[in-house]
Amino acid sequence: MATIKKAKIKQFSISMVHDGKTKTSFCWRHFGDLVIEEDNKKKKVCNDQVFCNACLTVAQEENDDISFGLAKIKSYVKTVSTGNLNKHLRDVHDLREESSHKATQNITQFFEVRPRPPRSVAASSSSLTKRKDSWLLARDMALWFCKSLMPFDSVSDEGMNDFFQKYDIIANKEDMPSRDTVSRTALDDVYESMLDNVKVQIKTDVAGHAAITFDIWSDKYRHLNYITLTLHYLTTDFELKSFTLCTKLIEGKKTGEKIQAILLDIKECFDLQEKVLHSVTDAGSNVKRAVSLAALDSHLCLGHGLHNLVTVDGIGSVPELDKLIKKCKKIVKTVRYRLPELERAAEKEQIEFLQSLERVSEHLEMDENEPIIDDEGSESNSVSGLQTSDEFGNMNHVPSIKTSSPTRWHSMLAMLESLAHFCNRNPVNRMLSQISQHDLKIYQQEWNLLEDLIRFLRKFREVVEMLSTQKTASLNLALVFHLEIRDILNSLSDEETLIMLTLKNNMLAKLDKRFPITDKIVVAALLDPRFINLSQIDTYLEQKNTTRAAFLAEYIKIHISGESTTMATLAPAVITSFSNESVLSKLSKKHSCSGTSSILTSTECNEADQECWMYLAAANACDVKDDDILNYWQNKKKTFPLLSELARIMLAIPATSTPSERVFSIAGLTVTVKRSRLSPVRVNKIIYIHDNYTLCKKHNFNFL
Repeated sequence: MATIKKAKIKQFSISMVHDGKTKTSFCWRHFGDLVIEEDNKKKKVCNDQVFCNACLTVAQEENDDISFGLAKIKSYVKTVSTGNLNKHLRDVHDLREESSHKATQNITQFFEVRPRPPRSVAASSSSLTKRKDSWLLARDMALWFCKSLMPFDSVSDEGMNDFFQKYDIIANKEDMPSRDTVSRTALDDVYESMLDNVKVQIKTDVAGHAAITFDIWSDKYRHLNYITLTLHYLTTDFELKSFTLCTKLIEGKKTGEKIQAILLDIKECFDLQEKVLHSVTDAGSNVKRAVSLAALDSHLCLGHGLHNLVTVDGIGSVPELDKLIKKCKKIVKTVRYRLPELERAAEKEQIEFLQSLERVSEHLEMDENEPIIDDEGSESNSVSGLQTSDEFGNMNHVPSIKTSSPTRWHSMLAMLESLAHFCNRNPVNRMLSQISQHDLKIYQQEWNLLEDLIRFLRKFREVVEMLSTQKTASLNLALVFHLEIRDILNSLSDEETLIMLTLKNNMLAKLDKRFPITDKIVVAALLDPRFINLSQIDTYLEQKNTTRAAFLAEYIKIHISGESTTMATLAPAVITSFSNESVLSKLSKKHSCSGTSSILTSTECNEADQECWMYLAAANACDVKDDDILNYWQNKKKTFPLLSELARIMLAIPATSTPSERVFSIAGLTVTVKRSRLSPVRVNKIIYIHDNYTLCKKHNFNFL
């Protein structure tokens, strides 16, 4: 065996044992005897084992000059069940028997709700029926545990067993499926069934275009690198669908080539090879290379851009703020282990503050009876004090001290808000004094600077939340939010400090780099009647020497084939103003041109041009009811067939890669300290079932 391990893997091959008689299982097309070639002679080795040919092929393609002992080639003893071999092929190599979906179609029955027969009836049922019920129960529990992120050993919990017996789900503890059954065969069945269902939905819904997001994360226990991919598209009824496609382990370095290989595998798995995929990613060099190698249409994640704008170009470039933020993080790290004590002190501070308000109320009541005339300055100071107290001293909610995440700037804002709350300030400083950390105490000048920074960052929070939505379109909002951010950074107040002014100027200088205005962003804005008059659109199109209609028509010609070029004549029209006073409508009014832009410059045009002229002439923001742009285009499909198809493509593209980032939180609840040894394959299956549960339920399954 030692000699075999030292031999080069290029010397090895696999002799398949599939014979069409006794060895008929699908797995025997990929597993067989290990054969080594020496001196132009072949001989079988390790005769008590079977080896995976797919593993050997992958290893030889990567580096056929390494020794066999260093290559990862899966082997099993010959007495192993074929189920284990098939499981390896599915999980590691995504190899499945072509007809396997026929066997899994019946699995959908475990999603059906059926009334359970009384115990007397169940007791008299045949053994076949009992086995079927036991089979369904195991798969129902696998589905439940994945959706609720419960550990599989919950089946051994005494309370769960008692509950199931009390409500006649099982007759005794022996009827409860074992942990191995739920976490292996049942989990595999549920995953395969849901995988088939998602594939059916994608095949039915996706005609030519879809969007994907992907991001890389590491678990905090074994420090394994994973990549999560999500898919987004609009159906013909303008329903926005988002699926998690996979959460795969990246072995070794996170190179662009490895990411590209995963992308190609996923495209093949979900039959997306012929689709145009619009990717939304961060600006990492490995990610950019993967996108380039995979020839994907790419768009920068605006969430990552804003994060870098705030943390790197903003706070990181101002020494006073950078030092203060690091100090706050150190404070949180220092006092975290004494949080209960800190919360009790904050509660005491809250009670004392409320009592002081009661005393103030009593004095005010006395003043009404016996008024004392004071100067205007005192009254003004009093009002100002109440405003500050209301802003940072909400007595209805005293937050616990929050930690910040290095990848989410708004978590830093939550940390600062929790520290700056009036009820937490004194307790934090007192605790730092008690543990002799006087250098970490925050003084009034620093509190003032924190308040300024918090007020400033709060203006960005709503932008990020709306751009990161997964429930509706978001790319159409990007341009108006870019203009609003620029306006925030350009704004000055009489009380602006030099530090905050420096912060704004540094961020303004990097805004176009971190939040670039692209063709996609402009097209998405033009496809929203609320934003077609944004001033920035004129500036952008002037640089390209084109008009709104020509720009839209060109995108139709690029992305939609088969449109007519019939010439038509149009008459000029004027865009109607709108009166919707939602947040987005107010922003649109604020950043739109004061006058009506020229819409029609030529009277002759083909069908695409004609439709674009008609849309721009008739577009009315009032038609976008309840800020639902998708419903607007659903209603305009017959009026503007080409533009509605373009809207279906462009509005499905997320403005950020937040959908794949949200999986990080789910992964954190999946890979816990007690489940840190979960295999990457099982992690993928749990997250896949959890994330796609609702859409699969809505599409085909009767879970409830």
